[in-house]
Amino acid sequence: MRLQARGFTLIELLVVISIIAMLISILLPALGRAKTAAQDLNCQANQRQVGVAFQVYTGDNDGSYPQWEDSATFPKVYWPARMLQQDLLPGGEVFECPRFADAANGFSFSELNLERYALTDWRFNRVHYGFNAYNLGCSYRQLTADGSSLSTQEKLHSAPARAYEITRPSETVMLADSINVASRTTDPPGFGSYALADYYPGTLYAAALRHGDGSVVAVTWCDGHVSNLHGDPNEPNGLGAYTGDLIPANQPNNYWDRK
Repeated sequence: MRLQARGFTLIELLVVISIIAMLISILLPALGRAKTAAQDLNCQANQRQVGVAFQVYTGDNDGSYPQWEDSATFPKVYWPARMLQQDLLPGGEVFECPRFADAANGFSFSELNLERYALTDWRFNRVHYGFNAYNLGCSYRQLTADGSSLSTQEKLHSAPARAYEITRPSETVMLADSINVASRTTDPPGFGSYALADYYPGTLYAAALRHGDGSVVAVTWCDGHVSNLHGDPNEPNGLGAYTGDLIPANQPNNYWDRK
């Protein structure tokens, strides 16, 4: 007896499609979480690499950190350009946080190098990781606390800290996810900042809550380790990293000062 081939009925086909749709609905969130976790790890790896470069820099420069910017007037040389100039980092891509979509930049971080751009190019101030500017990148806070009569600009462009001045390197911020606050109103919004201010609310240089559920900032400490701190995403301008775990009230466990 000859058997006749039987195809799917419409109902069977719909059942198969519904099962596939259900599996996709189950798998997509898991894939999304895996992608987010991978981006978080990539950001921490970038920061760790930059942190190691800072440690090498201090070792090569009598313990001194680089200046956060080396001039009170334009053109400035920003610390990321200085690190690339000394071949301490492989390229500009290590300054890019994969969780930060800053289309306002208009350039690719993979192109951020000194062969393509001048040492004083403005692009170097839009990196995604800010340096603890007023405590490590210059002596502003120290001079102010000492009652110095120097002008603000002189303080901001004074000598940077030396590694041996950091009494609690595992508790002192070196780098963190950053944003230029003024850029939040641009379209598309936001670009990074090479500096971090140590007060709230910051006017330009702010830590950025880019990780987790939008309440976490990745931080590199002066001893080189990287960890996450929590902030309040509902704070004005999104400067949540200056609340929660990163606030002056947490001192004398001081996240910012070198004293």
